[in-house]
Amino acid sequence: MSNGESTSKAAAKWELLRVGGHAGGGLEIPTVPTDISTVTGPVRLAVGTNGEPRLLLPLAQHETPASMDTGGALSVSVSLLSYKGTGLRFLDLICVREELEAVFGEVVDEILARIDKGDSCADAAQSTIADFRALLMRTRANDISTGRVAGLVAELLVLNRLLDRSASAWRAWRGPVGDRHDFRVGDTSLEVKASLHSAKSAVTVNGLAQLEAPAGGTLHLLRFVLEPVAGGILSLASLTRSALSKADEPARVEAQLNAAGCPDAFAKE
Repeated sequence: MSNGESTSKAAAKWELLRVGGHAGGGLEIPTVPTDISTVTGPVRLAVGTNGEPRLLLPLAQHETPASMDTGGALSVSVSLLSYKGTGLRFLDLICVREELEAVFGEVVDEILARIDKGDSCADAAQSTIADFRALLMRTRANDISTGRVAGLVAELLVLNRLLDRSASAWRAWRGPVGDRHDFRVGDTSLEVKASLHSAKSAVTVNGLAQLEAPAGGTLHLLRFVLEPVAGGILSLASLTRSALSKADEPARVEAQLNAAGCPDAFAKE
């Protein structure tokens, strides 16, 4: 795992841990302490079993951090580690996306800075994550139309059906990468449309090219009728999670989602 050109202070220590350099300080896993200490002990850096960068924030015995909206790139949990037979509790942050390690390093640096200024570990983590999400959010919730969400839900329904047949079927999802049709395999194309009104049978196309079949091939149209309801069984988050679990290259599916205008399917909006 590489952090690229990261200038984070944490990056060098993660690399040190990966090559076996650490000062565990009696903990059951290899860690290195940071320069930031709290009343419950020093903040520590560690790496996961596959080298994932990890931040350990010490917690008081009965401290319960609030839940955090982290999306799919950051794992947050409370871990219990042993120190000379005594259990110590940590708020455990792990970056599970290798390409985002540099960003995670910046998040860690900001969390440490806030703790140094007097914030509790849990508050520093929660506020920093919330601020980074707000900074990087591309659009506001009320800028995203129901029709746009419905269209992507329909495409993800098809994608999941294809992935049930083959883990590499994500390659057929061509719309996000510039093809005029949503799905294409060889000379067979499929255009997917979503409607929010069951009585309305017409569909909207983006130009006449969408009605042209591939040269020497066939074009099919699949129309879904979807109804927006609170707590419905279909959502971008659930369909994305399902697709990522089935695909042989989940990172490529995430890239296609980003190209389709959905950089974070797990965001509230």
